Amino acid sequence: MNAKLKSSSLLIDAIRPFWVKGINEVNGSPKFGFQLWITNEKFQIYNVVNEDSFDISYSINDTPISSFAYDCSRLLNASIESILNIKFDKSYPKSTAWHYIKLYYSAFFAAHSLLRMLGYSITQFSSIETNSIFKIADIYGYGSHKPSTGSYICKIAEDNKTIHCKLLNNKRGYHEAFWHEFLKIIEIISTDILKNPNTFHQPASIKLFELSKVLKHSKSSNGNWLSNIRNDINYKHIHGCWFPYSNIAKDYKNIYNIINCLTADPLSIDLQTNCANKLNYFINACSFLVCLNFNLALDMLYRCPIGKSFHYYGILSLANNYKLKYIK
Repeated sequence: MNAKLKSSSLLIDAIRPFWVKGINEVNGSPKFGFQLWITNEKFQIYNVVNEDSFDISYSINDTPISSFAYDCSRLLNASIESILNIKFDKSYPKSTAWHYIKLYYSAFFAAHSLLRMLGYSITQFSSIETNSIFKIADIYGYGSHKPSTGSYICKIAEDNKTIHCKLLNNKRGYHEAFWHEFLKIIEIISTDILKNPNTFHQPASIKLFELSKVLKHSKSSNGNWLSNIRNDINYKHIHGCWFPYSNIAKDYKNIYNIINCLTADPLSIDLQTNCANKLNYFINACSFLVCLNFNLALDMLYRCPIGKSFHYYGILSLANNYKLKYIK
């Protein structure tokens, strides 16, 4: 492929080793995501299935990596398309509430997409998926319990032969539960980066630590501060984003610069100094997540060893459709 990434980043270099094995080798256009992979029932179960946890085994010919790539791509596309629709309207320039909500979902989708790159899937299992799991468990003699429906965190094991699935805390809402798990994964990676003998990766670890502080800002110990701000704007109508647009003054224009995050080095996005201004702090954190996911995808796009990466049919196609100049 003659496309080239405009710039590289120490943060991208530091996270690359954590990609789930084989995802950068997925080429062509994957046809379905993880939920459909489950219902296709081309897996095995060799351990007892509990109501809140189970392990799925699979052969090399039926690996779920392609389904993770599919979900990674669709979520990335949704993330970028969300911010592409944050546009300045000179008739109502301060009417920014829905822009902030779009920005939240852009970051939310980006965080989901990033987890797929790392081999995690936080997925809602309905009775359709749990019936398939119970059916295969019963065939192999481990069907004494049917898994509960709900949101599961599923992790591809290092041997790339097993997926470990665990039900999330149903007492939390979906978004709160998601950010809680995302926070734990980011903090693990931040620590593990420091174990790398390449000491120049330390700034990457520090940046992820800064992200964890943002997610836990203002007593949001579960990591759901971004979701709290979204709820404040969407349901409580605070922070001055709805008419009469109080408390935002000149800062309302910052939301319209969000598209510039796609050309930034994620390490350059400030996650520390705007904490006193909640909306600017929110913008920077969301921008960082979108920028990080976007640049990781580009890095993966150019590291497909055979054929055209699945990102060629996803983010590169989207960029060409919107005539973005961030990929060349």
